[in-house]
Amino acid sequence: MAGARLLPDGIVARGGRLRKGLSRRYDATMARPQPIDDVSKGEGVLRLGQFLQMAGLVDSGGEAKEVIREGLITVNGEVDERRGRQLAVGDVVAFGGRRARVAE
Repeated sequence: MAGARLLPDGIVARGGRLRKGLSRRYDATMARPQPIDDVSKGEGVLRLGQFLQMAGLVDSGGEAKEVIREGLITVNGEVDERRGRQLAVGDVVAFGGRRARVAE
């Protein structure tokens, strides 16, 4: 949409007129972030593969291993392919459109 100005909630201003509608640019740049679920760390060291299961992001350790190896997991916004990565309180793990944060 050349010359169009995007406003909140998909309202597009063009030539002084407003019209309702979503553009691809609006969807890609202004998507609302998914809520973050807090998951208790528990005692001891918490590894990425374990956390994926605890948070319900995957169903099994085998599935965790596979999605990590394929680079589908992000930790704090960066892809991480280490299943044994130690997580700290406050780390945010994302997979499949869902996010979970390590809590005390």
